[in-house]
Amino acid sequence: MSFREKSAWITLITLVLVSMLFLAHFPWWQPFTLAPDPNPIVFHALIFATVTFVVIEIVAHVVVAIRSPHDAHAPKDERERLIALKATRLSAYVYAVLTLSSISLVHVGANAIGMSYCILFSFIIAEFVNYTARVVLYRRGVAA
Repeated sequence: MSFREKSAWITLITLVLVSMLFLAHFPWWQPFTLAPDPNPIVFHALIFATVTFVVIEIVAHVVVAIRSPHDAHAPKDERERLIALKATRLSAYVYAVLTLSSISLVHVGANAIGMSYCILFSFIIAEFVNYTARVVLYRRGVAA
């Protein structure tokens, strides 16, 4: 397994775990609304989840780079560039559709906070699609 495939696995697993951590602190006890009131608990949970994500990513990548330093410093080959482009293309479409859908929620009564939650979830879903596509493309190979 190459360093970049390990990196995609690390990011995918970390993204899932930290997203679950954030969603565990989301105010599910309140009725679902597109116009929620400002909630400092959610903001603090978002900051904590972001810091946790960065720390886990740094530690995991340093460990993987120490275990195989030659592979970590190798330049991207053509296959790895193609995998990154295909995965990014797919996630860009997902992000564009979900973000535009989130912005259009203003027409059904969403406020700025509700839209920002939806845009944040759009970004998380798009990154999940990005790294899932990378893992799948690394596992099965890339067809031109």
